[in-house]
Amino acid sequence: MQLLNLTLSYLLQETSSLIENSFINKLQELDNDKFKLKLRTANGTKNLFLFPLAVFFSEYKIDAKKQTSGFGAFLRKRIEGKKILAVSQHNSDRIIQMELQDYYLILELFLNGNIILTDKEFKIISAFKKDENKNRKISKGELYLFPESAKLNPKEMGFENFKQSFEKDDKENSVLSVISCLEIAPIFVEEIFFKLNLKKEKKLTEKDLKKVFDEIKKMYSLKEKSNPVKVQKGKEFFIIPFPLTSVKKTEKINSINSALDEFYSKEFFSENQPEKKSKKLIGLEYSFGQQLDAEKKLKEQIELNKIKAEAIYLNNLLIQEIIDSAKKGLSKDLKEKEIKEKINVYLKTNNKEIELISLTRNKVLLNLKEK
Repeated sequence: MQLLNLTLSYLLQETSSLIENSFINKLQELDNDKFKLKLRTANGTKNLFLFPLAVFFSEYKIDAKKQTSGFGAFLRKRIEGKKILAVSQHNSDRIIQMELQDYYLILELFLNGNIILTDKEFKIISAFKKDENKNRKISKGELYLFPESAKLNPKEMGFENFKQSFEKDDKENSVLSVISCLEIAPIFVEEIFFKLNLKKEKKLTEKDLKKVFDEIKKMYSLKEKSNPVKVQKGKEFFIIPFPLTSVKKTEKINSINSALDEFYSKEFFSENQPEKKSKKLIGLEYSFGQQLDAEKKLKEQIELNKIKAEAIYLNNLLIQEIIDSAKKGLSKDLKEKEIKEKINVYLKTNNKEIELISLTRNKVLLNLKEK
């Protein structure tokens, strides 16, 4: 199912409040070019799935890849623990740009999809898929260039530009001429012509062209209230931010995110049900919840020193990673001494400023080393 550019705009309206200012607890690589970001948000831990043609939150379970690729391991090292400062759509493209503390994470949701990590000057640090054509090169060390398009951006275009581009196109079908001019899905152009009662085969007057322009600008202003539906045109299904009068086969949905979640969960997820927590896991999470309460009190005491507060925040992400590892070990019935040794080897190997002192069924004792 193709994610239309206007639908992507409304999807970010739904989800940006969760994504922005969250911390990337963990990155997991999944099968078939997919990744999962475990985000620590203001509303708790949320799983954000990065698929080749879609990005969405989900509570469904999907198995991680047994052996992470070189790119997955590299990306994990660079972005885990980082804060997502902002998320946006590039122009009217199917491209999401996440601004992190030191990087840009760029998600291209077209063709077979791609994930690119750049520095703040858009110099490519790494890319999931390398690519090269006459306009740009996706490779380490190259400057990342957004894809070029001869079509106009509906959000930014002016009427004169639209008029000139439309008049240059010599197609007899006016709908096709508009589609040739703009980065817009045919289903939206057909809706506008239907709404304005304009004939596709009839040449548009300047007055009619201005009406079409005004409707497009209104549609892409994102001011229309989101009331998403799933529609069918021929054999294709689309998720649309609002009902269309020109399409009869529609199905109301709760949100764009929930519709993407449902669609991809049926096709890709290993277990089509929310992940269930064991009593042992709940007990450990309760223990960690007590640590979070202590963290909150500590943050209140040093509220005026934001840099130190975020440093403590990041240390707590590492604490959660240690507790997650302990949970896995306990679930496999490993001895507590063996779990402790494995965790400390990992911490020492990765130069972490923390040490696991002791581990029992109900208590984890950690020592944060001074730098």
